[in-house]
Amino acid sequence: SYVILPLYCLFNFLRKNHFFALFIGVFVSVSRVIYLSFICLSAAQMRQRKWLLFPFMIVVILLIFMSTLPDLDLVNKEWVFRAYAREKATEVFNDNPVLGVGPGYFGGVISIIYNSPVYKEYNFSEKWYEYMKPFRSLDQFWPQAIAETGAIGTMVFLGLLISMLMLFYTLRKRHEEYFMKNILTGFFVSTLIIFIYLLG
Repeated sequence: SYVILPLYCLFNFLRKNHFFALFIGVFVSVSRVIYLSFICLSAAQMRQRKWLLFPFMIVVILLIFMSTLPDLDLVNKEWVFRAYAREKATEVFNDNPVLGVGPGYFGGVISIIYNSPVYKEYNFSEKWYEYMKPFRSLDQFWPQAIAETGAIGTMVFLGLLISMLMLFYTLRKRHEEYFMKNILTGFFVSTLIIFIYLLG
């Protein structure tokens, strides 16, 4: 998600003939966050740069198309990947609410590489486990955090995000120079977006 800041900088200092490389990077990322960032930045720059309309429309169409793609398999609950993962994460957290099962034991790449015993202990579906292997992740942050680190670890990470927001906000107020003020605004907004995005 921190790609929003360099995108912002590139949009402000970019020459038209260099734009193609940036657009290809955005296009091949196949990331909804990057697409949304591109759309917002393009819309903000459209008055001065009319030529942004065409790439803007392409990315809007791609985003709409990606939003209409069906979920994995709504008939079989085990294949609704994120919902199933959240249920299991809640189950693990309920049994280990304070410290969790430990970093690297649930939902991340380490737990897959070292074949964490948590998956067998909580009767994870073989289909679910096989589907997770290529991703090496639950593909959602907070369920993994509460299961691995419990309430204490989750609160520590939350505290880190809040302290970053406070730091960027304070530094922004102290700076009078226009460019640095905008860079720090970018960091503040990016951190806020990461905070919101992790909820999804």
